[in-house]
This record gives sequence, structure tokens and C-alpha cells, in this order.
Amino acid sequence: MTEIPKKISVGCGLGLIGGVASIICLAVFYTSEPDTLLNMALYMLIACLFFGIAGAFTKTGQWGWRMITFMALLTIGLIAMFTVCKYFDVYAGIILAAITLLIIAVVSFPSSKKWLSRI
Repeated sequence: MTEIPKKISVGCGLGLIGGVASIICLAVFYTSEPDTLLNMALYMLIACLFFGIAGAFTKTGQWGWRMITFMALLTIGLIAMFTVCKYFDVYAGIILAAITLLIIAVVSFPSSKKWLSRI
């Protein structure tokens, strides 16, 4: 197998940063109200999606570039919906959406598509 391009490593790093940022948002925006469980579960959902995307950028990743793009678009759609419905803080939604857009930008490079199409 050829060496991993640096853009692929950047995509993996962005996925990890997005997951960690979502978990940080979960801790920062925690309140001890009864209805806060839904908000926390949604932050964890987004963290799981980011970690799944990060895993797709590894040598043993099972997804091609189309699937990674779909998952990133699904993630950004969920972030936008949760932000509009006021489950997420606006600034947290903007930061998480920006990370997802950067992941989509990494996937759209021709060298990234070529490496991710090895499956």
C-alpha cells in the first residue's frame, strides 16, 4: 500500500478534533435541568459521527470518498437542524459546522479521492 497522503491525515485529525469539540460542548453546556438529557444525547451523537468519519481516513477504513462525503453532509445537516431547533448553542453549531466543512474540503481534493477510492 502506498504512503498515506498528508491531506488524509488532516482529515482524520479534523474528525478527531470535531469529536473532542462536541464532547467539550457537552460538558460546557451541561445544566442540571430535567430536559437537558436530550441536548447531551445529541452532542454525543455528533461526537460519534465525527469519530466515525475520523476512522474512515485510516489505512483500514472501510468507506470510500462518496460515503465519507455523505456522512459529513449528514453530520452538517444534523448540526444545522439541532442549532436551528435550539438544542445546540449557536456558536457551538457554527464551530462544529466549520469543522465538517473542512472535512468535506479535504475529501474533495483529487489526491484524497484517489487514495480513498482504493476500496
